[in-house]
Amino acid sequence: MSRILRSREALVLLLLIVLVGIIGFINPNFVKLRSLLSILNSSLILVLVSIGEMFVIITRGIDVSVGAIVGLSAVILGVSLNAGVPLAAAIFLTLLTGLLAGSVNSVGIVFFKVPPIIMTLGTLGIYRGSMLLITGGSWIETIPASIKSMNGWTVLGVRGFIWLTLIIAVVTTILMRRLKIARYLYAVGDNEEGAYVLGIPVKATVFAAYALAGLFAGAAAVVFVAQIGFVPMQTGNGLELKAIAAVVLGGVNLTGGVG
Repeated sequence: MSRILRSREALVLLLLIVLVGIIGFINPNFVKLRSLLSILNSSLILVLVSIGEMFVIITRGIDVSVGAIVGLSAVILGVSLNAGVPLAAAIFLTLLTGLLAGSVNSVGIVFFKVPPIIMTLGTLGIYRGSMLLITGGSWIETIPASIKSMNGWTVLGVRGFIWLTLIIAVVTTILMRRLKIARYLYAVGDNEEGAYVLGIPVKATVFAAYALAGLFAGAAAVVFVAQIGFVPMQTGNGLELKAIAAVVLGGVNLTGGVG
């Protein structure tokens, strides 16, 4: 218990509570349930991207392309829906786009030994360029109402996306603590050579980390399009830096192995 209280994330949580309390004292409307839920709803995209980035950083890697993957996935979703693809199929294509984009990073890093920062910087430019090629540089301003209606779904007065993101976060936490395969991420991040000697599939573990980062970025794209109702060319810009900061502030060590 004392270790938790002394941790960085506990300090960040305490500062957050103090900040909310001060602002709430100045403006009581800020701490009303409706306002807090609105703030939480607007943070879901960052939360999903940060969960994906977490897998990568735990393995002592880094992925600066996740923001671009969100943008590319959002474009695929918008184009698919406007082409008449059913909503469920379009969402599947969006998640698949994120997974494949993350897997491209995996291939370069795992099999061609490209340093993660170089590989993901390169794919960041490629994915941004792909967005321009697909859309001709124009925003996707018209999106079918089917995807927008998803954002209006509520359970007990709370938006469905908030519940889904909370469930994803809780399940991820449990799996990272209980699942043997998930512990491979920590082993690789702590000591890659030692993990290899112990028989841990290092390449498969690293490959999975970057692929999962892409998958969660694809999921964030679905939430983004449902919330905003259109796809600007700036979608996802700068999101990768916010995600990295969130992961570190949340207790994951940039040097890997801890989180």
